[in-house]
Amino acid sequence: MITTARHAVLALAATSLLLAGCSGGGKSGDSGGAASTPSQATNVAPIPRGFVENDAPAGDPVQGGTLTYALGTEADSLDPATEFGAGSTGGSELAAIYDSLVRYDPATKKYEPQLAEKMEANKANTEWTVTLREGTKFTDGTPMDGEAVKYSVERYIAAGGGWSGFLDDALDTVTADGMKAVFKLSRPWADFPFMLAQAPGNIVSKTGVDQYGKEFVRNPVGAGPFKLEKWAPGEELVLAANPDYVNGKPYLDKLRFVPVTTPQALGDLMTTKGVDAAFLSAPQVMRPILEGNFGGYNEPMNTGSILLINNGIGGKPRPGEDVRVRQAIAYAIDTKVIDQRATGGTGLPGNDVFQAGSRWANGVGGIKPDTNKAKELLAQAKADGFDGKLVMVIPPTQPEASLTVQAMLNAVGFQIETAPAQTVQDLIRRVLVEGDFDISVYGWSVPDEPGEVFARYYDRIGRAGNPIGYKATDLGQLLLDFAATSDETEKKTIMGKLQETWNQQVPSVPLAQTPSMVAWQETVHGIKPSSQLILHFDKAWISK
Repeated sequence: MITTARHAVLALAATSLLLAGCSGGGKSGDSGGAASTPSQATNVAPIPRGFVENDAPAGDPVQGGTLTYALGTEADSLDPATEFGAGSTGGSELAAIYDSLVRYDPATKKYEPQLAEKMEANKANTEWTVTLREGTKFTDGTPMDGEAVKYSVERYIAAGGGWSGFLDDALDTVTADGMKAVFKLSRPWADFPFMLAQAPGNIVSKTGVDQYGKEFVRNPVGAGPFKLEKWAPGEELVLAANPDYVNGKPYLDKLRFVPVTTPQALGDLMTTKGVDAAFLSAPQVMRPILEGNFGGYNEPMNTGSILLINNGIGGKPRPGEDVRVRQAIAYAIDTKVIDQRATGGTGLPGNDVFQAGSRWANGVGGIKPDTNKAKELLAQAKADGFDGKLVMVIPPTQPEASLTVQAMLNAVGFQIETAPAQTVQDLIRRVLVEGDFDISVYGWSVPDEPGEVFARYYDRIGRAGNPIGYKATDLGQLLLDFAATSDETEKKTIMGKLQETWNQQVPSVPLAQTPSMVAWQETVHGIKPSSQLILHFDKAWISK
């Protein structure tokens, strides 16, 4: 097995926390085929899942123009091996420069070739062959073939890239055969192409790496539809069309990424047409966009808000190691009350892992609030020596939800000591780095895409050494079973079993889905969302 560094938990955490929050709604329809997610407030329209359409006719693609895309966080590296590459930060920039071998199509709910020509698996889903397009070249003129893919993936792993933990866990070898790269896995993984839609599928030029060395992070050489023209960190990243892109020169002349510091500023730039597109994660900002004549794509995130319970990390005994304490916490919490207090009833509360409207929703449901049951379980734990005290780290992103949780737990007999985190970075340090907490409201944002469902939950509760110290193997095995099958019905059945096991073990308590959206002006067409709301702009264009 290839030796790798540990999966970059911190990058995942930062992305999830950016997406954590409450949700709102609007009038726009859903063209992605999924049902709209209902809001709990009677006077608030539902949030559309999938594509949000406007009334502007598209017409035929037009050549030329610059598309400006605003995000709350900018990339700090243009090297896939050192930039995690989520949709909220870095991922779309990397996809523009390098393209990706594969993309996830939310309309078909399948992984489709992007830079690759095709991909094929054996019957056991243990070997995947990616065939590249003839004539594919990096922007330095060198050819992109199977050897280039092999080099790039192994370099990514050696550098400890963000998904290295999963490649280490699942990948035995990658070999080259002309225009083909063959990935042999250590276990069945029906959704393995998910990896190739992320940073590992952003293939770098070995010649470019050799030429620039450590400065490759600022001098990227890929085979994507755009190439670097200017990068002024904190100001803008400008990419120019690659005329030799294997899938044809892009319609756009330039692609411009700009960092914007606040969610409201992102919304204001959209409504005043100061930018062509924006990444939005605050519901109060999304609402005017959804009610206006904008296009976009919305992806409600499962467990986007969750009460993390320390199951036994941080170098000392934790109350959450006792399953009765975890169960008592779950029975004490009413997510609808939290939503009323925190969002005025406009959110998507629920303590099931996959709520109604999710691709993986099932009839099992989460634990129903029961204060008497909570008191009974807490009394049992106290009889065995638990003093009833819990240290609660309060995040800067969800203070109202945290204080409501505190009141509910106090009401059944817990004694909550609060420890406010001053910044998101401080929260990540306390919770994920040091394990210095008993409970904390957090963000574990996971979309419905099957590759992400497996990868994110397996990392957080399935693997040994997971960040909350959950030690039972039941959930991990169910997630491995989910990954192994390509049968949609079987996957959904497994997720029902996962919810049943979650209700028994209560590794943590889901609180709500949270929204995330990419919005674009009515003049913008052809943007293709992929995994983690990474965008592909190779066929994007702006009408005159």
